[in-house]
Amino acid sequence: SAKGLPSTGRPAELANWCKRKNAAEPTITDASAFGTQWRKYYTSLQPVGRDTDVWPLSKIKADGVDWSPLLQGGRKGIYSLLISLSWWQKAATTRKERLLVEESVKDAHWV
Repeated sequence: SAKGLPSTGRPAELANWCKRKNAAEPTITDASAFGTQWRKYYTSLQPVGRDTDVWPLSKIKADGVDWSPLLQGGRKGIYSLLISLSWWQKAATTRKERLLVEESVKDAHWV
């Protein structure tokens, strides 16, 4: 689908990037704030039936869970989540932040 993922809750840097074609990679000035917003947005996209109360998210495959809404192509789709993880990784300066990015990458890979 060309529509992409829902825009509600997207981190501002990601929302701005999605709006502009060929936009330069944004500079994340506050890795902690970006990470918090990214995880909140990512969690909001998870299908009904996936436990999202605890981070890192559970990786138990539940029967009947519909993943198709999350698996959107294009610039505003799952690609936007993956590219924004690279921005967060570049901005992460503390061990805690780097671990949160790593957990997020692992979860996105699992999905």
